[in-house]
Amino acid sequence: MKNFVSNGESLQIIAPSGGVVGGQIYKQGSVIGVVVADAAEGDQFTLKIEGAYSGLPKAAGEAWSAGDSLYWDATNSVLTKTATSNTLAGYAFNAALSADVIGDILLLH
Repeated sequence: MKNFVSNGESLQIIAPSGGVVGGQIYKQGSVIGVVVADAAEGDQFTLKIEGAYSGLPKAAGEAWSAGDSLYWDATNSVLTKTATSNTLAGYAFNAALSADVIGDILLLH
C-alpha cells in the first residue's frame, strides 16, 4: 500500500525547548504519550501513544481502581482522576493507594 505511514503505536516529534526525558509523559496538542528516549531541543524523538506503562507520576491523595479514567494535569505534571481542565490520557490498569506517588496507565489511543 503506497500510503501506509505507520502502525500508529508511536509518533516522531521534534523536541521542544529544554528537550524531553525518556520515560516521562509528554503532551503534543491533544495527544499524550510516553517518551522513548532523551532528546535535546530540536531533535526528533519517539513518543509511544499506545500501550501500558508503570511508574508514572500520579496526583497525591488519590486512590485509583483498575479501570478508572486518568487525565493528564499539565499544570502539576501528574496523572489524575480529575477531568476538569485536564486531557484524557487513558485508564488505570492497577489500583493505586492514595499515598502512592506513581501509578500505572493504559494509554488511550
